[in-house]
Amino acid sequence: MLRTFPIAMVIGPVAGSFFVRDALVTTTLLLLGKSALYYLLLLVTQFGPVGVIVGLYGWRVGPRANPSLWRKAVALYAVYTVFGVFYRVLEQYAVYMFSHIFWSLAIGMGTAHLLSVVSERRKGWLIAGLGLTIAAMPLYYGVLPGLVRSAGLADETFGIPQVGTGARDGLVYYLNPNKRGYDAPYKFGRETLANAPPRSVVIAEWYNDVDVALVLRYFQQIEHMRPDVEIVIWLLEEPTNFDSGIAVRRIEAELKNNRPVFIASLNDQFYDASSLKKKHCIVPEGNLYRVYPGSPEASAAQGLLCIK
Repeated sequence: MLRTFPIAMVIGPVAGSFFVRDALVTTTLLLLGKSALYYLLLLVTQFGPVGVIVGLYGWRVGPRANPSLWRKAVALYAVYTVFGVFYRVLEQYAVYMFSHIFWSLAIGMGTAHLLSVVSERRKGWLIAGLGLTIAAMPLYYGVLPGLVRSAGLADETFGIPQVGTGARDGLVYYLNPNKRGYDAPYKFGRETLANAPPRSVVIAEWYNDVDVALVLRYFQQIEHMRPDVEIVIWLLEEPTNFDSGIAVRRIEAELKNNRPVFIASLNDQFYDASSLKKKHCIVPEGNLYRVYPGSPEASAAQGLLCIK
């Protein structure tokens, strides 16, 4: 990981700038409400309805059942949850995982108290019911993406970024933790580099298109695949104030050098894709978006199906 992505170069300044900008400068009640709702959705996704109910019960009975543990759990849960609500980044779900640890403690406190107050005859049924609930969680995770999609929701609803031209099912990836046999990133990276024309340039700013950037860099840095392909990710450019003109100028320069140019996404903030589509022909190709020089009209005359 460190060879693929030098964390020490970027994580401190970037984490600090995001927290200061998002939490202390641009925060509004509406944004906080959306962030809190997102947390509740993730909580239900993580633990299921039963886990949420038992956790709430654990918070309620904790002061009587185990006051010392309860005080520590409440304090740490509050710290991590509030931090997560304020820290609005693309991978916000990962920040919430820390608070979920202490929700698990609440579930434990609730379960322990239930077992201490029910009769011996009912205790067996309670243990069996909770055990079945835990055993059913993989099934719950498996059907959840389909249920969400049937409700008319999609990746875009939750702000899940697309990888390349759509190499990932975001709902399945984020809602179902069962990754046994999941090799989509490996296939994406190997196919993308293997099919790239010689001397290609891939524009993938590391924050906006982190999946593309890290996967492709893995194959170059670790498996030493296709060293002739240049992957531009701008590690030292602060993403909060990234100037899309940097990307546009690089794209124009490489097109003049007759190098095949690809961009990882059609993002306006980082690549000014709207302007690029007016000036050049952008076509889905090789899991990414290839930028062909020349106007869309001229490219269409050559048989290219340009994205409008």
